[in-house]
Amino acid sequence: VFLTKEKFTSYTYTVDYLNTQRKDVCDPYAFPVEFSDKIISSMKRGTSEDLPDYFGAKETKRNGVSGVLFTLYAPNARCVSLLGDFNRFKEGAHLMERIHADGVFALFVPGISEGCSYRYAIRGRGAKSVEKCDPFSLFEKEDNSVVFRRLKPSRNAKRVAIKNPSHFYEVDLFSLLDDKTSGCTDLLPVLIKHCKDYHYQGVHLMDVFEPAANANDRFHVRGLFAISEKLGGPAAMAAFVKAMHEEDLFVSFTFP
Repeated sequence: VFLTKEKFTSYTYTVDYLNTQRKDVCDPYAFPVEFSDKIISSMKRGTSEDLPDYFGAKETKRNGVSGVLFTLYAPNARCVSLLGDFNRFKEGAHLMERIHADGVFALFVPGISEGCSYRYAIRGRGAKSVEKCDPFSLFEKEDNSVVFRRLKPSRNAKRVAIKNPSHFYEVDLFSLLDDKTSGCTDLLPVLIKHCKDYHYQGVHLMDVFEPAANANDRFHVRGLFAISEKLGGPAAMAAFVKAMHEEDLFVSFTFP
């Protein structure tokens, strides 16, 4: 049956699994995804400030169905497979659709939500595919990206242009972790006290992102937005930043 984009019919598949479980599932390819040329143009010019709004994994609804939309920019890829715990990380189970000629691939997977693990299998000109984490993921665990909602800024969070000389405390959070600390929030009392005692305006965090496998240093990361699990992940970092703001202290980051 061939349907035009203007005429979409709601339907599901009834699947009998090997464990005798029967389940009604939606077709991932029944949810078209569009992508604007303006996003690609601004990205190429280097003027876009909101790329995380368009790429990565986002919980959303399509035609009233809840799921996760995955979007990846892979200009040299011939095809991209979405691997995850929802398909036993099997390549080819969820082939992503090329939705833009410049190499934007996307797929809406119904029925999954925050917390599921995934990665991409990218096949270029060669015969073999290369598995990669999502460069726009907010959380990574055990060499996989994890679907995580984008946290809203705290009420006190705001962009401030610091024109005058500033006094920031540069800190490596990893070096402060020990057996008694389980994440960055455990370091708040000592950091806040230190900033107040020495009249710092805030802290500059040197590196907080998940390092790549076999990296020589922590500045080689898997994703530019994935807060390290050792620091507690994105939820812990959001609580850290909120607590600092409540004390009228700034927080800045070093991006690799």
